[in-house]
Amino acid sequence: MDLKKRLLSFFSLFIAVSLPSLLIAGNAGIKNTEIHDSAIININKMMTILKKDILRPEDEFPIAFNVLKYSIKLSYTPGKAESYFQLGEYFIYKRKYAAAVSFLLSAYQLFNKLSDTSSLLRVDHSIFLVEIYLKDYTNALSTCQLGLEMSRQKKDFLSTGFFLERMADVFREEKDTSRSLDYYMESLKYYNEAKDRKSILTVYMSIGGIYLDQKRYKDVTRMYDSLTPYADSVDPAIAGTMYTRIAHVYDQQNNFSKALYFNRKALESRKKLTYPDAVISSYINVAHDFFRMNRPDSGRYYMETGLSVAKTLNSVYYLKNGYKVLYDYYLQKGDMEKALVNYKLMVAMNDSILLERLNTDISVIRTGQNLQALSEGNKILEQQNFIQKTLIGNEKIFKFLLTLIVLAVLVAVSIIIRINLRHRRSKRKIENLNIKLQHEVAERKLVQKKTVEKDDQYRFIAEHSLDLIARIEKNYNFSYASPAAFEIFGYEPRELLTDNLFNLVAPGYTDFLKEQLEEVISTRRPHSISFLGRKKGNEPVWVESTINPVFDQKTGDFREFVTVTRNIQELKKREMGIVEGTKQKENLLREIHHRVKNNFAILVSLINMQKSQSQNEEFKQSLTNLQLRIRTMALVHEMLYRSEDFERISFPDYVRSVASVNSATYGRMNVHLEFQLEPLIINIETAIPLGLILNELLSNAYRHAFNSSTKGNISIILKKHSSGNSYALSISDSGSGLPPGFSIEGSKTMGLQIVEILIKQIEARLLIEQENGTSFIIIFPIEA
Repeated sequence: MDLKKRLLSFFSLFIAVSLPSLLIAGNAGIKNTEIHDSAIININKMMTILKKDILRPEDEFPIAFNVLKYSIKLSYTPGKAESYFQLGEYFIYKRKYAAAVSFLLSAYQLFNKLSDTSSLLRVDHSIFLVEIYLKDYTNALSTCQLGLEMSRQKKDFLSTGFFLERMADVFREEKDTSRSLDYYMESLKYYNEAKDRKSILTVYMSIGGIYLDQKRYKDVTRMYDSLTPYADSVDPAIAGTMYTRIAHVYDQQNNFSKALYFNRKALESRKKLTYPDAVISSYINVAHDFFRMNRPDSGRYYMETGLSVAKTLNSVYYLKNGYKVLYDYYLQKGDMEKALVNYKLMVAMNDSILLERLNTDISVIRTGQNLQALSEGNKILEQQNFIQKTLIGNEKIFKFLLTLIVLAVLVAVSIIIRINLRHRRSKRKIENLNIKLQHEVAERKLVQKKTVEKDDQYRFIAEHSLDLIARIEKNYNFSYASPAAFEIFGYEPRELLTDNLFNLVAPGYTDFLKEQLEEVISTRRPHSISFLGRKKGNEPVWVESTINPVFDQKTGDFREFVTVTRNIQELKKREMGIVEGTKQKENLLREIHHRVKNNFAILVSLINMQKSQSQNEEFKQSLTNLQLRIRTMALVHEMLYRSEDFERISFPDYVRSVASVNSATYGRMNVHLEFQLEPLIINIETAIPLGLILNELLSNAYRHAFNSSTKGNISIILKKHSSGNSYALSISDSGSGLPPGFSIEGSKTMGLQIVEILIKQIEARLLIEQENGTSFIIIFPIEA
């Protein structure tokens, strides 16, 4: 596609370059119909390329400009009309709306003369976009009504549906939900007639957005569930938005597993798109769900990926959302240091967004002013045209009067010049002096105004903040305290002005606070300190203070502290409750694993009893295999019981334990075990299936690869796979090898069927190599 665009751009420029030579030839005397027609054909070719809308706006601009220039020379109205329209579209892209409207109005007038209804509808649509940007909803509705009338006269179902949909958008912006839904439903009728699948999905997506605003979650999920399979094949962007909204519904219902599923579906759809903004949003949404499901490792992976792309594109909106998710997560977990870091980043991004919105609002105001000026300028031009026509009609009279007026003016000017020549120099000096004085006065007033405004802002912030803002002198006495002192310590601000900082500190924390304050001074950097304070009446209260040292700018000597203190009593209570709850859960999990391990031991003992009562060797072998499988699973719970981590175990230790159990069970002293195991920590969901697979393959090797007298080796190797995201577990023996035509898929033995099922369960791959014995290689993903 890029190659096609380059060729079209080159072709357009070639035509644009060839046009001047044709026109020069015509001006040089070769004025015939063929040259004129050839130039018109070239202009039409360039217009066709512009209408296809396949070039970048920067490439379209020079083509449109050349079409306009040569259409004016040839008096070719269709070329002028189309070039005006394309230039208007270009200035909309550049957000220069006053220039855009000027070109679009010129295009509208020429298309109207040509009775080109299709082009008039295109112009109507572009003017509508400008009016929506300026939030001029009244004129936007008028523009849509005009386009709707033309579309219906032309019996153009697609355009009719389009303008009905735009009217619904306007009513939705004005919060008129009922009328908005009516127009959306009416637009669907025309889109269905036109069989435009993408537009149909867009309308349904807008209706779903209204349902979402109204919290009609069942209607949202029912509608989007039926549409998403269809949307995936039509437009991945629409499908991604629908999946995201379904995930939002489940988020509101605290069903995080389903929310995660649909956010991942949205991510898959949006990865097919060329623009990355929506992909960033999905990465952050998936990370948010993982955090709320208490799976922080996966959450951080997706969050780091999303933030990396957002930083590359400087997408401050998505950076703010990402830092907000991290702030909430670390705040919930009680990691106040990381929470504060992400809170500061979130505030910084929020300030950037506010600044961007402010600049946008200013741009809207300026555009409105430019459009107003353009409108007034048009009125003035109309008046001037009227006056000009009147002057032309009365040319002789005005010439005579003009001559008399000029003579009178010349006489008056000569008199005035003579009178004022003497006073000009003195007046100029006085005027210059007055101008300088006015500038100085204006600058001083502006400085005073800004100073007063800043003082008022700082005073407002300090007096209305929930945190205590204070200034503390070298001797630790208060020189200022905000009204929040009463809420936190029970003291009025005036009471603190006669008090010392350490009178607000609980016994046992005084020395700690002094050390921290000395460190603040020595490092010359602000610190955040949590300590147990003392309210009026000696009631203890946990507080957190951010302490900033202030130094003299000239001497560099320490002057005072500026502190911001907040009450964290409730936060400390929750933190202690969480710690206590975590300990209880850890003890409960340790007891569960202990009991499961004991239950497995009982099962093994019961099977031993059954074996001792049976004389059937095949049956006894089956019971032995069952015992090995049970011991393999019991080993995991035994390791978890002894471990501090109740979700993951050391896989190399587990492999050695499983192999030792097998070796002891079969008692084959002629078979030597070898291990080459790289360190790896995995979760029990992956460890148990891998342990069962290892058990089956080792059992097969002991029973079938060697006879009772043959010496041999069994080698177990664990190493990272070359793909980087997987590990490879290899079980090799130097025995007799597999029978000809062996296939694990066609095996009827229970052990190999178990291997096949477990390989699929953990999404792994099994490779079999037969060189100097047999090797089974299991390649499994790390996250499995």
